[in-house]
Amino acid sequence: MTSSQSAALDITLMWITGAVALTALMMWIGYLITRTAVKNGMIRAHEELDRRALEREREREREEASQSRPPRLREPDFRANL
Repeated sequence: MTSSQSAALDITLMWITGAVALTALMMWIGYLITRTAVKNGMIRAHEELDRRALEREREREREEASQSRPPRLREPDFRANL
């Protein structure tokens, strides 16, 4: 093999190596972006589930409170007549 052929082979291998490295880097960055998006989506979904559970619990407490005792009457405000 001549020196020009060896140089051409070296350049070709460098291009292939660079292309593979660039492809791997792009895949890694894509993976990190996707992982972050999924993580944030899961966090938001759990927050939404917690919020809905708290709303259901408060609604249930309100229903139990309204069924267990009569409605509270307002006390007269005697200061209004002074």
